[in-house]
Amino acid sequence: MKKQLATLLVLASLTVAGAAVAEPTADVAAPQPQATLNCPKIAARTDPAIQEKIQQFYKDTEGLRKQIFMKRAELNAVVNAAQPDPATAGKMAGELYDLQASLRKQAQAAGLGQFGPGMGCGFGHGMGRGMGMGGRW
Repeated sequence: MKKQLATLLVLASLTVAGAAVAEPTADVAAPQPQATLNCPKIAARTDPAIQEKIQQFYKDTEGLRKQIFMKRAELNAVVNAAQPDPATAGKMAGELYDLQASLRKQAQAAGLGQFGPGMGCGFGHGMGRGMGMGGRW
C-alpha cells in the first residue's frame, strides 16, 4: 500500500512538473489576427503608406526632435542643480512646451496626429485596456 501511494505521488508530481515547463505549441504562439481588429491604430501602423509617412516625418523633424532632447537635458540640469533657479526652470519648461507643440502641429500636418504617446491599445499598466496589473473587482 505504501509503495503504491509513493508511486502515485511520484507520478502526480512528474505530471505537474511536466505541465509547468511545457511550452506553447506553434498554433498557440502564432500571432493572432484578431489583435489588430481590436485596435485599428495598430492595424493602421502596419500599412506601408503610413509607414512611409512616419519615416518621412522622422526625417523632416530630426532637428526639432534634437532641440527637444537638448532642452530636456538643460532643464534637468537646472532642476537638479545644487541651487535650482525656479525662474530659469519655468522659462525653459515653457520653451520645451513650445517645441513639443510645434512637433505636434507638424505631426497633424503630416497626417500622423492619431499616433501620439498613449494612443495605442496595448500592454497598459493599470485599469485601462491591455495586460495590466488589475484583475476582477
